[in-house]
Amino acid sequence: MSWLSKMGTYNIQINGVTLIVKVVDRAALVTTELSHLRSLIGTTTTVGFMVKSNPAGEFKNGVYCHYDLQYSNRAILQLCVGDRCLVILLTHLDSFPQSLKDFLNDEGINFVGDQMSYGLSILKSSHGIELRTGVNYIEVSEFAARVLKKPKLWGCFLATTEKEVGFSRGECSKSVPIDDWGAKVFSVGEMEYAVQDVYSCYQIGNKLLNMLK
Repeated sequence: MSWLSKMGTYNIQINGVTLIVKVVDRAALVTTELSHLRSLIGTTTTVGFMVKSNPAGEFKNGVYCHYDLQYSNRAILQLCVGDRCLVILLTHLDSFPQSLKDFLNDEGINFVGDQMSYGLSILKSSHGIELRTGVNYIEVSEFAARVLKKPKLWGCFLATTEKEVGFSRGECSKSVPIDDWGAKVFSVGEMEYAVQDVYSCYQIGNKLLNMLK
């Protein structure tokens, strides 16, 4: 598996930080990479969480048209801690490992993300993963609204939350938008585009969590 891991490694520059991004589609590699993430998690550390997927449909002439179910289920799961991001190609994953189920259901981890309910619904509808009650999943805008005591932040865009919390992701010069989140291989520019939001959620979550100390 070592050569598969090396082929799936990206070094992404965001705001002067080099992120080590591991892109995996094998259960064995997921388990290995999750152990690395766990070693980085402390009592005041959040885990950036995000699911990105192809849209389920679009409006045409005022009517919502659903895409083919197989197309709309094409997705990736992103987890970020420190300078390390794990990107799991859900569409191509050979099996959903128990290690990932345990990680996502760990009540000792604080998961912070954008459009969290959408991401969790994808995991449930496409992979049958239901999370236990008591697991700490929180929308980044809700977290900021509660900690900063600013109700208007609740439900706002990620860019607005970044500004209020004082986090700047800087310019990502190589960033290339992604048309298909179910692709097998991504370019460096596409991966830079992919991990910006989850890295932002990790940084914002950490900052807010430390304000509660």
